[in-house]
Amino acid sequence: MNTEDIELFLELSKSRNLSVTANNLFLAQTTVSRRLALLEQDLGYSLFTRGKGYGTIALTPVGKRFSVLAQQISLLNKE
Repeated sequence: MNTEDIELFLELSKSRNLSVTANNLFLAQTTVSRRLALLEQDLGYSLFTRGKGYGTIALTPVGKRFSVLAQQISLLNKE
């Protein structure tokens, strides 16, 4: 996990949409999906549930807790 993964997670948790996140970060949607899968694999938890259609997602309970940590890490990196 690196700071780019944290920023991707935070952007995805805001937009709740893979395509929107990909556009906002100037990445391909497949790149966003792959990086999210690797992050979840590294952590050993699913951070999002994927709905059918339109690439919409929602935070899992673990994802909500991780979001708090990710925001703190992001703030520390900006200082």
